[in-house]
Amino acid sequence: MMDDFKKIIDFTSGEKYEHQVIPFDALESSIDSFPGLYSWYIRPKPNREAEVIPIMETLLHQSRLRAHVKGNMRLEYEGYLEKTLPKQVRPYNDELLRRLFMTVPMPLYIGISVDLKTRLCTHLRQLEETDMINEINEIGKVENDSDLESRFFAARINNVFKEAGVSAKDCLYVRVLEYKKYGKSEELTKDKKREIKKELEDIEYLANSLFNPVFGRR
Repeated sequence: MMDDFKKIIDFTSGEKYEHQVIPFDALESSIDSFPGLYSWYIRPKPNREAEVIPIMETLLHQSRLRAHVKGNMRLEYEGYLEKTLPKQVRPYNDELLRRLFMTVPMPLYIGISVDLKTRLCTHLRQLEETDMINEINEIGKVENDSDLESRFFAARINNVFKEAGVSAKDCLYVRVLEYKKYGKSEELTKDKKREIKKELEDIEYLANSLFNPVFGRR
């Protein structure tokens, strides 16, 4: 089942790209223990398209900025700026709506791991937990590829679904980019894992800056 969700893009000019696109329900049985990068997304499910508008409205309201402003007379102001949005209208064409979310996906979260199977299975387990910690806004202060980071992501997603009034999380899916150059995690030495993690951290930092995921590292 490992190859069921493999996507290969061949531009016929010597460029070939390979990654996996795995639905929520198949993640545990479809992921291997290679190092790599992963990103979480959401899509409307057939006959459940009405769910996506409240979820997206809730997600968009998660985006906020921390501001520090200097004024006259040496006065300074700091706090959070929150996004305000007009009420969203559900599109009439459900099929186009679903295709849009797969053609132009919006990343919820971008992460890395030296063992993708362990990390993503931890995400799955914690997304199913109901007794979660409160939402954490300072995710950038948390060590990446850690159980604590997974808990923060799961808590934020759970809060969004709860606020939107949606319980089923099978509208989530993951894109996975495996880094197979040196083998699976269990085949790597501690020094090699540290080296690979540093390479992945560089890519993760760039990815969060470029693609601005909803729950990204700021």
